[in-house]
Amino acid sequence: MAEQSTGAAADQLFDLTVTGRHAVRENSQDRLGIRGAFGPAAWVETDFALHALLMSMRSQVFSPNAFTGLGVGLGLGLGLGLVPGDKRLIMVQGVQHLHAAFAPLASEVPYVSTLGALAFNFAHLPCRVRDVNYWPGRLEPHGLG
Repeated sequence: MAEQSTGAAADQLFDLTVTGRHAVRENSQDRLGIRGAFGPAAWVETDFALHALLMSMRSQVFSPNAFTGLGVGLGLGLGLGLVPGDKRLIMVQGVQHLHAAFAPLASEVPYVSTLGALAFNFAHLPCRVRDVNYWPGRLEPHGLG
């Protein structure tokens, strides 16, 4: 029996047919200067060419080597030691911790709000004490751009 999601915004569970592309006994990533473990992990692909990483240990994604450690080519071709590939869009669930490692690889880092327990639209938080001149509340809070 599948685990049931408990979030109020969770939708119905669904079955998805996937093809296993690669699996490892231990996947990890660079995280704040240390190696962060994901445990056994797999890279799968759906019939409609969506690629996903399945990790056995819950953790935030901080680094592209969470993908490349499983052989997922990011298609960035930037000479950064990443696995070459054909991916044009990489979606990483998170708020801000992923920005430092992924922003240099991207032409754009869009933020998407979804339903869930918390809303992480920092630009619209009603700050009552702090100066509202901060990123991402303002794209150029110091007027340097």
